[in-house]
Amino acid sequence: MLTNQTAFQSSLGETLEDINNAHTKAYLPVIIFGICVIVVGFPSNALAFIFFSKKATKSSFHCFISAISLNDALVNLAIIQDSIALFQYINNDNIACKLYFFLIHLLVGNSLLLIVAISVDRFRRVVYPFARQITVKMAKIIVVGTSMLSLSLSVHYFYTSSIEHITFPGGSNQTVVGYFCTLSEEYPQATVSKIFHVLYICFHILSIGFLIISYIIIMKKLISLRNKVKSKINSSAHKKSPQDCPSSMTTMEDQTDETVMDYSSNETKNQETGKSSFSLEKQSESKPSGSNIVVSRLRGASALSETERAFSVTAFVITVASIICFVPYYVNASISEPNLDGKSLVHSVIHMVTRRSYMLNSIVNPFIMFYFNTAFRKFVVSTLCCLCKNKKAIVAFMK
Repeated sequence: MLTNQTAFQSSLGETLEDINNAHTKAYLPVIIFGICVIVVGFPSNALAFIFFSKKATKSSFHCFISAISLNDALVNLAIIQDSIALFQYINNDNIACKLYFFLIHLLVGNSLLLIVAISVDRFRRVVYPFARQITVKMAKIIVVGTSMLSLSLSVHYFYTSSIEHITFPGGSNQTVVGYFCTLSEEYPQATVSKIFHVLYICFHILSIGFLIISYIIIMKKLISLRNKVKSKINSSAHKKSPQDCPSSMTTMEDQTDETVMDYSSNETKNQETGKSSFSLEKQSESKPSGSNIVVSRLRGASALSETERAFSVTAFVITVASIICFVPYYVNASISEPNLDGKSLVHSVIHMVTRRSYMLNSIVNPFIMFYFNTAFRKFVVSTLCCLCKNKKAIVAFMK
Protein backbone atom coordinates (compact mmCIF):
# COMPACT_ATOMS: atom_id res chain seq x y z
CA MET A 1 0.00 0.00 0.00
CA LEU A 2 1.41 3.37 -1.02
CA THR A 3 1.95 6.03 1.58
CA ASN A 4 0.78 9.59 0.92
CA GLN A 5 4.32 10.67 0.15
CA THR A 6 4.96 7.77 -2.24
CA ALA A 7 1.61 8.25 -3.96
CA PHE A 8 2.30 11.94 -4.39
CA GLN A 9 5.75 11.20 -5.83
CA SER A 10 4.47 8.57 -8.25
CA SER A 11 1.67 10.83 -9.49
CA LEU A 12 3.70 14.01 -9.84
CA GLY A 13 7.09 12.77 -11.04
CA GLU A 14 10.65 13.03 -9.81
CA THR A 15 11.86 16.39 -11.11
CA LEU A 16 10.78 19.94 -10.37
CA GLU A 17 9.49 20.27 -13.91
CA ASP A 18 7.33 17.16 -13.52
CA ILE A 19 5.91 18.38 -10.21
CA ASN A 20 5.26 21.85 -11.68
CA ASN A 21 3.51 20.36 -14.71
CA ALA A 22 1.31 18.29 -12.40
CA HIS A 23 0.26 21.45 -10.56
CA THR A 24 -0.42 23.24 -13.87
CA LYS A 25 -2.55 20.33 -15.08
CA ALA A 26 -4.54 20.28 -11.83
CA TYR A 27 -5.04 24.06 -11.97
CA LEU A 28 -6.17 24.06 -15.61
CA PRO A 29 -9.78 24.98 -14.62
CA VAL A 30 -8.39 27.99 -12.73
CA ILE A 31 -6.36 29.05 -15.77
CA ILE A 32 -9.44 28.77 -18.00
CA PHE A 33 -11.45 30.77 -15.45
CA GLY A 34 -8.85 33.57 -15.50
CA ILE A 35 -8.69 33.64 -19.30
CA CYS A 36 -12.50 33.86 -19.54
CA VAL A 37 -12.49 36.80 -17.12
CA ILE A 38 -9.90 38.58 -19.25
CA VAL A 39 -11.63 37.90 -22.58
CA VAL A 40 -15.05 38.98 -21.30
CA GLY A 41 -14.03 41.69 -18.85
CA PHE A 42 -11.54 43.85 -20.70
CA PRO A 43 -13.60 44.62 -23.85
CA SER A 44 -16.80 45.22 -21.86
CA ASN A 45 -15.07 47.51 -19.36
CA ALA A 46 -13.33 49.35 -22.20
CA LEU A 47 -16.69 50.01 -23.89
CA ALA A 48 -18.19 51.15 -20.58
CA PHE A 49 -15.28 53.53 -19.95
CA ILE A 50 -15.53 55.04 -23.44
CA PHE A 51 -19.28 55.57 -23.17
CA PHE A 52 -19.51 56.99 -19.64
CA SER A 53 -16.43 59.19 -19.99
CA LYS A 54 -17.04 60.48 -23.53
CA LYS A 55 -20.63 59.85 -24.63
CA ALA A 56 -22.83 60.03 -21.53
CA THR A 57 -24.12 63.20 -19.86
CA LYS A 58 -21.48 64.68 -17.57
CA SER A 59 -22.46 63.90 -13.99
CA SER A 60 -20.84 62.76 -10.77
CA PHE A 61 -22.51 59.35 -11.08
CA HIS A 62 -21.17 58.79 -14.60
CA CYS A 63 -17.75 60.03 -13.51
CA PHE A 64 -17.61 57.37 -10.79
CA ILE A 65 -18.90 54.70 -13.19
CA SER A 66 -16.25 55.54 -15.79
CA ALA A 67 -13.57 55.39 -13.07
CA ILE A 68 -14.76 51.95 -11.95
CA SER A 69 -14.81 50.76 -15.58
CA LEU A 70 -11.23 51.90 -16.14
CA ASN A 71 -10.16 50.40 -12.82
CA ASP A 72 -11.77 47.03 -13.63
CA ALA A 73 -10.20 47.02 -17.11
CA LEU A 74 -6.79 47.36 -15.41
CA VAL A 75 -7.74 44.47 -13.11
CA ASN A 76 -8.40 42.35 -16.20
CA LEU A 77 -4.94 43.21 -17.53
CA ALA A 78 -3.33 42.37 -14.18
CA ILE A 79 -5.02 38.96 -14.22
CA ILE A 80 -2.88 38.09 -17.27
CA GLN A 81 0.12 37.86 -14.95
CA ASP A 82 -1.79 35.54 -12.63
CA SER A 83 -2.75 33.20 -15.48
CA ILE A 84 0.84 33.09 -16.73
CA ALA A 85 2.17 32.45 -13.21
CA LEU A 86 -0.03 29.34 -12.89
CA PHE A 87 2.12 27.66 -15.54
CA GLN A 88 5.11 28.10 -13.21
CA TYR A 89 3.24 27.87 -9.95
CA ILE A 90 5.98 26.17 -7.88
CA ASN A 91 8.89 27.20 -10.04
CA ASN A 92 8.40 30.94 -9.90
CA ASP A 93 11.31 32.86 -8.40
CA ASN A 94 10.47 36.00 -10.39
CA ILE A 95 10.13 39.26 -8.49
CA ALA A 96 7.05 40.02 -10.63
CA CYS A 97 4.94 38.13 -8.08
CA LYS A 98 5.48 40.96 -5.58
CA LEU A 99 4.31 43.44 -8.19
CA TYR A 100 1.18 41.36 -8.83
CA PHE A 101 0.31 41.25 -5.13
CA PHE A 102 0.62 45.03 -5.01
CA LEU A 103 -1.29 45.79 -8.22
CA ILE A 104 -4.22 43.45 -7.64
CA HIS A 105 -4.84 44.69 -4.10
CA LEU A 106 -4.43 48.30 -5.23
CA LEU A 107 -6.98 47.95 -8.03
CA VAL A 108 -9.47 45.74 -6.21
CA GLY A 109 -9.36 47.93 -3.12
CA ASN A 110 -9.85 51.03 -5.24
CA SER A 111 -12.92 49.46 -6.87
CA LEU A 112 -14.52 48.98 -3.46
CA LEU A 113 -13.69 52.54 -2.40
CA LEU A 114 -15.33 53.87 -5.58
CA ILE A 115 -18.48 51.88 -4.82
CA VAL A 116 -18.60 53.54 -1.40
CA ALA A 117 -18.13 56.93 -3.09
CA ILE A 118 -21.08 56.21 -5.39
CA SER A 119 -23.27 55.34 -2.42
CA VAL A 120 -22.34 58.62 -0.70
CA ASP A 121 -23.20 60.55 -3.87
CA ARG A 122 -26.54 58.74 -4.19
CA PHE A 123 -27.34 59.28 -0.51
CA ARG A 124 -26.73 63.03 -0.64
CA ARG A 125 -28.54 63.51 -3.94
CA VAL A 126 -31.67 61.62 -2.87
CA VAL A 127 -31.92 62.10 0.89
CA TYR A 128 -30.58 65.68 0.98
CA PRO A 129 -31.58 66.97 -2.48
CA PHE A 130 -31.40 70.68 -1.62
CA ALA A 131 -27.93 70.52 -0.08
CA ARG A 132 -24.85 71.20 -2.17
CA GLN A 133 -24.11 68.08 -4.19
CA ILE A 134 -20.96 66.38 -5.45
CA THR A 135 -20.01 68.07 -8.72
CA VAL A 136 -18.14 66.48 -11.61
CA LYS A 137 -14.96 68.29 -10.59
CA MET A 138 -15.35 67.13 -7.01
CA ALA A 139 -16.01 63.58 -8.21
CA LYS A 140 -12.73 63.58 -10.11
CA ILE A 141 -10.92 64.75 -6.97
CA ILE A 142 -12.57 61.93 -5.01
CA VAL A 143 -11.44 59.39 -7.62
CA VAL A 144 -7.85 60.60 -7.24
CA GLY A 145 -8.23 60.49 -3.45
CA THR A 146 -9.51 56.90 -3.42
CA SER A 147 -6.61 55.87 -5.66
CA MET A 148 -4.11 57.43 -3.28
CA LEU A 149 -5.75 55.77 -0.27
CA SER A 150 -5.76 52.38 -1.98
CA LEU A 151 -2.12 52.89 -2.93
CA SER A 152 -1.13 53.58 0.67
CA LEU A 153 -2.99 50.45 1.84
CA SER A 154 -1.37 48.20 -0.78
CA VAL A 155 2.26 49.26 -0.85
CA HIS A 156 3.07 47.00 2.12
CA TYR A 157 2.82 43.94 -0.16
CA PHE A 158 6.28 44.73 -1.51
CA TYR A 159 7.48 44.09 2.03
CA THR A 160 5.18 41.29 3.20
CA SER A 161 5.20 39.09 0.06
CA SER A 162 8.11 36.73 -0.55
CA ILE A 163 9.25 33.69 -2.49
CA GLU A 164 9.16 30.65 -0.19
CA HIS A 165 11.00 27.36 -0.75
CA ILE A 166 9.07 24.08 -0.85
CA THR A 167 10.79 20.71 -0.56
CA PHE A 168 9.27 17.84 -2.55
CA PRO A 169 10.36 14.18 -2.51
CA GLY A 170 12.25 13.35 -5.69
CA GLY A 171 13.76 10.24 -7.21
CA SER A 172 16.49 8.11 -5.63
CA ASN A 173 15.69 9.43 -2.16
CA GLN A 174 16.55 12.92 -3.34
CA THR A 175 14.62 16.08 -2.59
CA VAL A 176 13.41 18.68 -5.05
CA VAL A 177 13.25 22.35 -4.08
CA GLY A 178 10.47 24.48 -5.56
CA TYR A 179 9.62 28.17 -5.35
CA PHE A 180 6.25 29.49 -4.29
CA CYS A 181 5.24 33.16 -4.22
CA THR A 182 3.14 33.93 -1.14
CA LEU A 183 2.97 36.12 1.93
CA SER A 184 6.03 35.77 4.14
CA GLU A 185 5.79 33.68 7.30
CA GLU A 186 8.72 35.45 8.94
CA TYR A 187 7.96 37.34 12.16
CA PRO A 188 7.96 41.02 11.11
CA GLN A 189 6.32 40.50 7.69
CA ALA A 190 3.72 38.01 8.95
CA THR A 191 2.69 40.38 11.74
CA VAL A 192 2.23 43.26 9.30
CA SER A 193 0.18 41.00 6.99
CA LYS A 194 -2.15 39.96 9.82
CA ILE A 195 -2.63 43.55 10.96
CA PHE A 196 -3.59 44.71 7.47
CA HIS A 197 -5.80 41.65 6.96
CA VAL A 198 -7.77 42.52 10.11
CA LEU A 199 -7.98 46.16 8.97
CA TYR A 200 -9.34 45.08 5.57
CA ILE A 201 -12.00 42.87 7.15
CA CYS A 202 -13.08 45.62 9.58
CA PHE A 203 -13.20 48.19 6.79
CA HIS A 204 -15.32 45.95 4.59
CA ILE A 205 -17.71 45.04 7.40
CA LEU A 206 -18.21 48.74 8.18
CA SER A 207 -18.55 49.53 4.47
CA ILE A 208 -21.15 46.81 3.94
CA GLY A 209 -23.11 48.04 6.94
CA PHE A 210 -22.98 51.61 5.66
CA LEU A 211 -24.02 50.55 2.16
CA ILE A 212 -26.98 48.51 3.38
CA ILE A 213 -28.28 51.28 5.65
CA SER A 214 -27.71 53.95 2.98
CA TYR A 215 -29.62 52.15 0.26
CA ILE A 216 -32.50 51.29 2.58
CA ILE A 217 -32.88 55.00 3.35
CA ILE A 218 -32.45 55.92 -0.33
CA MET A 219 -35.15 53.51 -1.50
CA LYS A 220 -37.59 54.70 1.16
CA LYS A 221 -36.94 58.32 0.16
CA LEU A 222 -37.47 57.61 -3.54
CA ILE A 223 -40.72 55.77 -2.92
CA SER A 224 -41.96 58.55 -0.65
CA LEU A 225 -41.01 61.23 -3.19
CA ARG A 226 -42.70 59.44 -6.08
CA ASN A 227 -45.92 59.01 -4.11
CA LYS A 228 -45.79 62.66 -3.02
CA VAL A 229 -45.32 63.95 -6.57
CA LYS A 230 -48.11 61.74 -7.95
CA SER A 231 -50.44 62.90 -5.20
CA LYS A 232 -49.72 66.56 -5.96
CA ILE A 233 -50.21 66.00 -9.69
CA ASN A 234 -53.60 64.43 -9.10
CA SER A 235 -54.74 67.13 -6.68
CA SER A 236 -53.54 69.97 -8.92
CA ALA A 237 -55.08 68.47 -12.05
CA HIS A 238 -58.51 68.32 -10.45
CA LYS A 239 -58.54 71.96 -9.39
CA LYS A 240 -59.64 72.94 -12.88
CA SER A 241 -61.69 70.77 -15.17
CA PRO A 242 -60.69 70.30 -18.84
CA GLN A 243 -64.01 71.84 -20.02
CA ASP A 244 -63.31 75.07 -18.15
CA CYS A 245 -59.88 75.69 -19.60
CA PRO A 246 -59.03 73.57 -22.65
CA SER A 247 -56.41 76.04 -23.83
CA SER A 248 -54.71 75.93 -20.43
CA MET A 249 -54.56 72.14 -20.52
CA THR A 250 -52.99 72.26 -23.97
CA THR A 251 -50.40 74.69 -22.68
CA MET A 252 -49.81 72.49 -19.66
CA GLU A 253 -49.11 69.41 -21.82
CA ASP A 254 -46.72 71.35 -24.03
CA GLN A 255 -44.83 72.65 -21.00
CA THR A 256 -44.66 69.16 -19.52
CA ASP A 257 -43.15 67.70 -22.68
CA GLU A 258 -40.60 70.51 -22.84
CA THR A 259 -39.69 70.01 -19.17
CA VAL A 260 -39.08 66.30 -19.61
CA MET A 261 -37.22 66.68 -22.92
CA ASP A 262 -34.93 69.34 -21.46
CA TYR A 263 -33.89 67.05 -18.61
CA SER A 264 -30.46 66.21 -20.01
CA SER A 265 -29.35 69.82 -20.31
CA ASN A 266 -30.81 70.72 -16.89
CA GLU A 267 -29.15 67.73 -15.25
CA THR A 268 -25.80 68.67 -16.77
CA LYS A 269 -26.06 72.20 -15.36
CA ASN A 270 -27.15 70.89 -11.98
CA GLN A 271 -24.20 68.48 -11.81
CA GLU A 272 -21.72 71.18 -12.71
CA THR A 273 -23.04 73.59 -10.07
CA GLY A 274 -23.75 71.00 -7.39
CA LYS A 275 -27.51 71.57 -7.42
CA SER A 276 -30.04 68.79 -7.10
CA SER A 277 -32.34 67.48 -9.80
CA PHE A 278 -35.23 67.78 -7.37
CA SER A 279 -34.91 71.58 -7.34
CA LEU A 280 -37.68 71.73 -9.95
CA GLU A 281 -40.13 70.41 -7.38
CA LYS A 282 -39.13 73.12 -4.97
CA GLN A 283 -39.52 75.74 -7.68
CA SER A 284 -42.96 74.45 -8.54
CA GLU A 285 -44.11 74.79 -4.97
CA SER A 286 -42.73 78.29 -4.66
CA LYS A 287 -44.53 79.61 -7.77
CA PRO A 288 -48.19 78.59 -7.63
CA SER A 289 -49.14 80.79 -10.60
CA GLY A 290 -51.71 78.34 -11.85
CA SER A 291 -52.59 74.67 -11.70
CA ASN A 292 -51.32 74.11 -15.23
CA ILE A 293 -47.83 75.35 -14.37
CA VAL A 294 -47.83 73.45 -11.08
CA VAL A 295 -48.79 70.17 -12.76
CA SER A 296 -46.27 70.74 -15.53
CA ARG A 297 -43.39 71.29 -13.16
CA LEU A 298 -44.48 68.48 -10.87
CA ARG A 299 -44.46 66.12 -13.82
CA GLY A 300 -41.02 67.36 -14.72
CA ALA A 301 -39.91 66.73 -11.14
CA SER A 302 -41.44 63.26 -11.37
CA ALA A 303 -39.40 62.53 -14.49
CA LEU A 304 -36.26 63.70 -12.71
CA SER A 305 -37.03 61.61 -9.64
CA GLU A 306 -37.46 58.54 -11.86
CA THR A 307 -34.03 59.20 -13.33
CA GLU A 308 -32.55 59.48 -9.85
CA ARG A 309 -34.30 56.24 -8.96
CA ALA A 310 -32.78 54.52 -12.00
CA PHE A 311 -29.30 55.74 -11.02
CA SER A 312 -29.82 54.57 -7.44
CA VAL A 313 -31.11 51.13 -8.46
CA THR A 314 -28.11 50.66 -10.76
CA ALA A 315 -25.72 51.65 -7.98
CA PHE A 316 -27.52 49.34 -5.55
CA VAL A 317 -27.25 46.32 -7.87
CA ILE A 318 -23.55 47.05 -8.49
CA THR A 319 -23.00 47.17 -4.73
CA VAL A 320 -24.83 43.88 -4.08
CA ALA A 321 -22.94 42.15 -6.90
CA SER A 322 -19.63 43.38 -5.50
CA ILE A 323 -20.41 42.08 -2.01
CA ILE A 324 -21.42 38.68 -3.38
CA CYS A 325 -18.19 38.43 -5.42
CA PHE A 326 -15.98 39.17 -2.41
CA VAL A 327 -17.61 36.92 0.20
CA PRO A 328 -15.94 33.66 -1.02
CA TYR A 329 -12.56 35.43 -1.22
CA TYR A 330 -12.62 36.71 2.36
CA VAL A 331 -13.95 33.44 3.79
CA ASN A 332 -11.23 31.51 1.99
CA ALA A 333 -8.47 33.95 2.93
CA SER A 334 -9.47 33.73 6.59
CA ILE A 335 -9.58 29.93 6.99
CA SER A 336 -7.22 28.47 4.37
CA GLU A 337 -3.45 28.10 4.50
CA PRO A 338 -1.06 26.82 1.78
CA ASN A 339 0.34 23.32 2.14
CA LEU A 340 4.13 23.59 2.03
CA ASP A 341 5.07 20.10 3.28
CA GLY A 342 5.55 18.75 -0.24
CA LYS A 343 3.05 15.90 0.22
CA SER A 344 0.17 17.30 -1.84
CA LEU A 345 -0.81 20.20 -4.06
CA VAL A 346 0.06 23.56 -2.55
CA HIS A 347 -3.62 24.57 -2.78
CA SER A 348 -6.71 22.62 -3.71
CA VAL A 349 -8.50 23.53 -6.93
CA ILE A 350 -11.56 24.70 -4.96
CA HIS A 351 -9.33 27.01 -2.94
CA MET A 352 -7.76 28.42 -6.09
CA VAL A 353 -11.16 29.22 -7.63
CA THR A 354 -12.77 30.73 -4.54
CA ARG A 355 -9.63 32.74 -3.79
CA ARG A 356 -10.13 34.37 -7.18
CA SER A 357 -13.82 35.15 -6.78
CA TYR A 358 -12.90 38.87 -6.66
CA MET A 359 -12.16 38.60 -10.38
CA LEU A 360 -15.88 38.34 -11.07
CA ASN A 361 -16.30 41.81 -9.63
CA SER A 362 -14.28 43.17 -12.56
CA ILE A 363 -16.68 41.83 -15.21
CA VAL A 364 -20.21 42.14 -13.79
CA ASN A 365 -20.54 45.95 -13.76
CA PRO A 366 -20.71 46.48 -17.56
CA PHE A 367 -23.49 43.88 -17.81
CA ILE A 368 -25.43 45.55 -15.00
CA MET A 369 -25.13 48.92 -16.73
CA PHE A 370 -26.03 47.30 -20.07
CA TYR A 371 -29.28 46.09 -18.51
CA PHE A 372 -30.27 49.29 -16.71
CA ASN A 373 -28.92 51.99 -19.06
CA THR A 374 -30.71 52.21 -22.39
CA ALA A 375 -28.22 54.66 -23.91
CA PHE A 376 -25.27 52.42 -23.03
CA ARG A 377 -27.11 49.43 -24.46
CA LYS A 378 -27.66 51.25 -27.75
CA PHE A 379 -24.01 52.32 -27.81
CA VAL A 380 -22.78 48.74 -27.33
CA VAL A 381 -25.13 47.36 -29.99
CA SER A 382 -24.20 50.05 -32.49
CA THR A 383 -20.49 49.51 -31.82
CA LEU A 384 -20.76 45.75 -32.29
CA CYS A 385 -22.81 46.20 -35.44
CA CYS A 386 -20.18 48.60 -36.78
CA LEU A 387 -17.46 46.05 -36.07
CA CYS A 388 -19.48 43.35 -37.82
CA LYS A 389 -19.91 45.52 -40.91
CA ASN A 390 -16.18 46.21 -40.99
CA LYS A 391 -15.24 42.59 -40.24
CA LYS A 392 -13.71 42.05 -43.67
CA ALA A 393 -11.66 45.22 -43.39
CA ILE A 394 -10.46 44.21 -39.92
CA VAL A 395 -9.45 40.73 -41.12
CA ALA A 396 -7.61 42.23 -44.09
CA PHE A 397 -5.82 44.67 -41.82
CA MET A 398 -4.77 41.86 -39.43
CA LYS A 399 -3.31 39.92 -42.33
